Amino acid sequence: MANSLPPTWGFAILGLDVVIFIIINMAAVVRAGQTSVGFWLLSCTFVFQSAAVSGLTFFKSPNIAKPCSLAANFDTTMTRHFFIFIWTLTLYFYSKGQTIPINDSITHNVFLIQVDSSQGTCFVIEIKNREFLVTAKHLFKNPTNNQTKEILLVKEKNVLKLNSTLFLNPDTTIDIALLKLPISIKYKAPFVTGGQVKTGQDVFFLGYPSFNNTLFATQDTAFGILPLVKKATLSGAKKINNYFLVFLDGHNNPGFSGGPIVFFDTFTKKNSIMGVISGYYKEYKYTKNLGVPKLDYIEENSGIIACYTIEQVYQIIDQNFLLK
Repeated sequence: MANSLPPTWGFAILGLDVVIFIIINMAAVVRAGQTSVGFWLLSCTFVFQSAAVSGLTFFKSPNIAKPCSLAANFDTTMTRHFFIFIWTLTLYFYSKGQTIPINDSITHNVFLIQVDSSQGTCFVIEIKNREFLVTAKHLFKNPTNNQTKEILLVKEKNVLKLNSTLFLNPDTTIDIALLKLPISIKYKAPFVTGGQVKTGQDVFFLGYPSFNNTLFATQDTAFGILPLVKKATLSGAKKINNYFLVFLDGHNNPGFSGGPIVFFDTFTKKNSIMGVISGYYKEYKYTKNLGVPKLDYIEENSGIIACYTIEQVYQIIDQNFLLK
């Protein structure tokens, strides 16, 4: 009698299929760092199950009324598992493309800055082994290029009072300030800058929002304060003069000004800084109070964030520094 499988084995194989599909769906929502673990777990599960089915060829099933053909069952099972495996690979590479670009190379290089009675966010970049601090120009009162400015930096548990040299873009409409400090303040090698980002792609911005007399920050017992992280979508851009003003769809707050916008570059497979937060557009909504004819209005956050690209930072460096 030909090798055959009893119905109980069919139920067992079906049960294993259900488990595999559960794991696959769990892996689909797992993000960076954990995604590869889920992928290898799925691969091992696939190999184990295939080996288990192959091993059944060494056994003969008992004589039952309606046995199922082992060869047919094996072929069907292997075909099904092949498509499961291809689907798993698809999920894996999709998840890799959605990697969240947040680690200590960015969080520990973003600082709270106080200058000219204003407070905002700044971050470290490194261009050709030269270290710079980037923030928003509107934090400064009457800024001029190559100006000496005293700034206060809150770097984790330390408060640093430093004399810096302020550099600006030749285009005065660009809301970016570049600072050269007398000392190095980077925690470790900062993120690379630039790269290829697509419209509709998820991006993240970091900073120290402050409103209603409250500073919002991550409290870390070992390092002190670290920036908050918020998520946005790259919505589009508008050309002004010789540069692009970029629009994000997200909810910005006072205090994020000067903070970095980071993303995962799917081409280089690296985390990268794409721009600098400037502010958000306000939306005015009119309302009538208790039937009184006079119109009043309320001011709301429109959810559209204005930011400048890292290319405008490069322009400042090119105008003021001879880097080799």
